[in-house]
Order: sequence, then structure tokens, then C-alpha cells
Amino acid sequence: MTKEQLLTQVKPQSIMKSIARQAVFFVLGLLSARAVVFGRCAPFGVAMAAAGPWECTAAITLGAALGYILPGEIVVPMHCLMALLACVGIRWALQGAAMRWVRSRAGFAALLAGIPLFCTGMIVFFVKEAGGADAAYAISEALLSGAWAYFFSRTVNLFSDQHLPGRYLPQELACAAFSAGVFLLALAVLRVGPISAGGLLAVLIILYASEYSGVAGGSIAGIAVGTCFAFTGEGLSGLAGAYGVGGLMAGLFAPIGRLPAACAFILSSAVVSLSSAATTQRLDTLWEIAAASVIYMLLPERLTGGLFSRFTAKTDDREAPRAQDLRRTVVARL
Repeated sequence: MTKEQLLTQVKPQSIMKSIARQAVFFVLGLLSARAVVFGRCAPFGVAMAAAGPWECTAAITLGAALGYILPGEIVVPMHCLMALLACVGIRWALQGAAMRWVRSRAGFAALLAGIPLFCTGMIVFFVKEAGGADAAYAISEALLSGAWAYFFSRTVNLFSDQHLPGRYLPQELACAAFSAGVFLLALAVLRVGPISAGGLLAVLIILYASEYSGVAGGSIAGIAVGTCFAFTGEGLSGLAGAYGVGGLMAGLFAPIGRLPAACAFILSSAVVSLSSAATTQRLDTLWEIAAASVIYMLLPERLTGGLFSRFTAKTDDREAPRAQDLRRTVVARL
């Protein structure tokens, strides 16, 4: 095959890959803007625009702007749009200087996201002459935007750098879990009866994290994803604890098989949620856990191994003796 023929084949593939990449970040920008916390704040679209790859900034900005414009729960969407435009403008103006002088790209993204959102939030606060609660919401929104810009930036680096499977640090896995929690929060509005798409996918991610990364991965994923859902305040304040304990127990029993891990997750999370299980939201969560556990046991490993093995190596039989000792300790304590 000549060099010209090779270039002819590679170029269309490169173009399609670039288009797909832009489409993915457009959707991520849209989802991040649709994730609402405290029933009124949407800081994640600005965070995604500050943290995404520079070549995909236009797609992210368009997606986030569309997410803010669409009808939703945001109290003042215009201030989010202004913060989004300010963030992108500042990033464009300081792009060259940041490449030369900024050591932490994630820290720079946090400042890019937090400062514009804080300024626009304070402008709205003074114009409306609102009370102290509105000022607290504005400050919290800016802090969340900066924090998730950091998480998004670290997560993007995981996919751009050539990391070997199983070589990710727990801090990097936590950033990926917090990032995923925002997108799942946006998908929680898609419901079929008592089961939401976001809640179903959240439990699946925790179960797979437990399978492929053991106790540490299950606990990290459970706490991170549960924290994102707890920010909604819709009777889900204890979800981080329920998901965290469920992920820990699922990781503990993961070396035995999927059925024991799923059963451990269901029982432990149900026990933790028992005190508030009478609320409608908590009952829906139990339905989501049950449905996701069934899907987890039925899905063949070949469909999911390629994705999750990128983050960490699968728990193997050599870990079984240590897990067995830990299980004996847990049973003895009970």
C-alpha cells in the first residue's frame, strides 16, 4: 500500500473521530448544565467549559448554553450564561500565558469556573436586594463550580494521558466518580415509573467499580455519586452513606462472584436507608437498586470489561484470601 493510499484511508477516519469527539463534549456540556443542585443552582456547565479540552471548548459552550436556556429549575439562568461566556473569554485570553506559567491545569480551571460565577451571582444578589440565603447560595454555587472544574479537568486527563489499566490513583478515581455523578444527576429526570435513568446508572457504576477495584473502588464510587445526588435535597441527604456502605460491601464480596456482590449491595444499602425508607424518594431508590442489581448480574462481562478495565484491573482470585479474612472480621463484629 502506497503512502498516498494510506493517507486517503486515515484522513476520513480522523475526521469522523474528531466529529464524534466534538459531539461527545457537546452532550457532556448539555448534561452538565442541566444538573441542578439545591433546587436552584446549576454550576456545572461553567465548570465543564473551564475544564474541557481547548479544542472542544466551542462544542462544550454550545451544549452548556443550550442546557441553561432550556426550561428548568434554575432561578436566574441568565447569570449562568454570563458566567459561561466570561469563563470562555477569560480562558481564550489567558490560554497562552496559562500554558507557560500555570503548573496545575486543574487548579487554573477551578479559578476560571468559580470566579465568574461568583461575580455574576453577587451582581444578581445586589440587584435583587435579596436576603442572606441568596448570598449563601451564590457563594456555594461558585465553590461547587470551582470544585467540579477541578474534578472534570482531572478526569479529562485520565482519558487523554496514556495510563496503563490498574495504575490510577484513588484520587483520580474519586475525581472520575464525582464527574460521573453530575451527568447522572442530569439524567435523573428521565424516569420510567419509580426508576430514573440516572439512579439506575449510578448503581451500575458503583457495582462495576466494586467488581473491578474492590473495596476501595466501590466505596469511592458510592460516596462520590451519592454525594452528587444528596445535593438535590429531595429526601436523598443520606444517599452518600447508603451508596458508600453498599459499594464497600459489594467490593468485599466481589471476589466470590456477581451474585454475592449484588446481594451484599442490596441488603447493606437497604439497611442504611431503613430509617428514612418511608419517603417516596427513598422507596424509588430501593427500586433502582434492585433493578440495577438484576441488570448487573445479567450483563455479560465482555460488554463492560473494555470500559471499566481502563480505570483499574479486575479483582482476581489472588485477592480472595485477603477478602475472606476481611469478611470473617465483619461477620464477627456483627
